[in-house]
Amino acid sequence: MASIRPALLPQLVLIARMFTPALGVVLALKLGGVPVLEGLRGYGLRTDDGRDCLKWMGMGLAVPYAIYGLGLALALAAGLPIVNPVSALWEALPWDPRPS
Repeated sequence: MASIRPALLPQLVLIARMFTPALGVVLALKLGGVPVLEGLRGYGLRTDDGRDCLKWMGMGLAVPYAIYGLGLALALAAGLPIVNPVSALWEALPWDPRPS
């Protein structure tokens, strides 16, 4: 478990980075006094049926992780080593960003 923990922070940062544009739009709509759902409709989000909207948004979040999982399963089945590319970047930094 101790070897997984240092690689967890960069992964969480990359996952959070994926949501920052959407959160920025929601924040801008809130600060502008525009209802969020109406503002998102104005930007092109189709919300004719609420269930379909949630289904497609959920698929947009789930598909990248499903593809990652499929690639991981194929690599394990082929006997390839599993390497986290973020850890190579982490080690290449000229300073130690890990909290002490």
